[in-house]
Amino acid sequence: MGILFYAVKATFEYRDLIIEKIVGRRLSGELYIPCIDCNNLRMEILSQKAQILGAKYLSTGHYAKVHKNDTLNCYQVFTANDMENDQSFLLSSLPQHNLSRLILPLSDLRKVDVIKINQRFGLGGKVLRDSKNFCYSDKNTSYLIEGFSHENLRPAGQLILSSNEHSLGEHEGIHKYVYGQSDIKGREGIGFQQIDRDLVVVDIAPQGKILLASKEDFYFEGCGVDDLFLTPLLDLTKPIKLFIRFRPSEKAYKAVLYFKCADKGVLYFAEKVFGLARGQHIVFYDRGGDGAKTIGSA
Repeated sequence: MGILFYAVKATFEYRDLIIEKIVGRRLSGELYIPCIDCNNLRMEILSQKAQILGAKYLSTGHYAKVHKNDTLNCYQVFTANDMENDQSFLLSSLPQHNLSRLILPLSDLRKVDVIKINQRFGLGGKVLRDSKNFCYSDKNTSYLIEGFSHENLRPAGQLILSSNEHSLGEHEGIHKYVYGQSDIKGREGIGFQQIDRDLVVVDIAPQGKILLASKEDFYFEGCGVDDLFLTPLLDLTKPIKLFIRFRPSEKAYKAVLYFKCADKGVLYFAEKVFGLARGQHIVFYDRGGDGAKTIGSA
């Protein structure tokens, strides 16, 4: 197309800010969603490169919208027209200096239409890539953890039934399990027993204990939140009614956010939510359907 192309190497930044955090959080028994930090990192690196090149704007293929709120004099992220592939979740923590120069040309298009355009012009590329799943979020990430950590930091231990503290067998390392995981297999050997397929992982202790429970026991009425990142000029003197999502293009739940201090609060859900974990990333919206805007995250 005759457009100049530059590549930016970010190997060390990615290792230090993403990989190290993936390993550390996993070994601490926490859930970590790297896609938020990864998007923030990419935007910051591209923003710095843009300044060097004298470029005014950044453009990406995210399915989301960015509009300036003239009343508040700030930029806000909105959901895309294609709610099934909406990625506003991933951009919810971007600082204002990055949002102010961000252009999202796919914001008004549906993914199926983008695929048709791509096919019409024979452009190729990874248009069909699934944008709904988080990177490094399944049990197979255990191979990455093993490559970046000492075996002493990956303790083996017991699989424990949370209701009565009964041991169901041993496991080979906390890094091989993730919250909500079912079809759990323990270490084979003496005392090995098949584990009920209906049981899921509900807690992971860094010392090696993994708690299992039925799915019915893995619902929550609320949770504490920290690292609050909120839209400028929100009224923090009273609770805020909002909608929350735990994954992109997933169902939005009604909730009320109560503030404890500057960056901590408590969320109460209008209905029980399945499968929360320490480290879970939550994005706040002003409404549950089309045209919703992000008003923060935690």
